[in-house]
Amino acid sequence: MLDGADPSLLYEWQAFYNLHPFGEERQDIRSANICLAIMQAMGAKKKGGGQFKLDDFMPHFGKSQPTTQIDPVTAQAVMKDRYGKK
Repeated sequence: MLDGADPSLLYEWQAFYNLHPFGEERQDIRSANICLAIMQAMGAKKKGGGQFKLDDFMPHFGKSQPTTQIDPVTAQAVMKDRYGKK
């Protein structure tokens, strides 16, 4: 399809996208908006107070969370505390 496409078709699709965005990012915004509306309707607040914002429900790809190394004994204690002793 791309081999036979005229550059004007690409410009037309870009103009359409600017008026009516589509794709995964747009879906993420819609889903985050629904989550925000539900939290506001329930009167939920953030830990420590404050209102939720749309960005609180948006996925952030590419940002890695800092990880810390813990020794196996501490990790085992955390797992037992969190999930019970078995």
